[in-house]
Amino acid sequence: MMLWLASPNKVELWESLRQGFTKGVDSNTMMGFGVGLVAAAVVVVIIAKLLHRDRPERARPLQDYLMLAVDLLGLSEDERRDLTVVAGAARLRQPVIMLLSPANLGRAVLKAGTRDPALHRRLDLLCQKMFDVPLTHALAAAIQRSQGAPA
Repeated sequence: MMLWLASPNKVELWESLRQGFTKGVDSNTMMGFGVGLVAAAVVVVIIAKLLHRDRPERARPLQDYLMLAVDLLGLSEDERRDLTVVAGAARLRQPVIMLLSPANLGRAVLKAGTRDPALHRRLDLLCQKMFDVPLTHALAAAIQRSQGAPA
């Protein structure tokens, strides 16, 4: 085949090509071709494995169910803002869990460690509105639950 590439005129090119097809390929060339093909396949598989190896999973942004729950419960914008403040300060992964029970709301308020009396008043009104329980009872339930929980 190298003769075909090195030939200076077209007649010689066609003649060398015809000889390559009629004469056939010797066993050394076939063996080299087979080894080259297997090596190329191995390289492709290795590259594919490297490209598609398990990567650390990126943290997907969590769906903000708190806003959905606030809308469904018909809470005001101020109540939503207060809940968002508490959830942010408490660093809750799923803030909507505060709305499941008074103890959960109390635990979030305790974890947030807010000292704003106006915020506590508004959260107390919200707790009474949602659970018919004052925030002090919710806080007491959260404290009791955390002390009674196994460590």
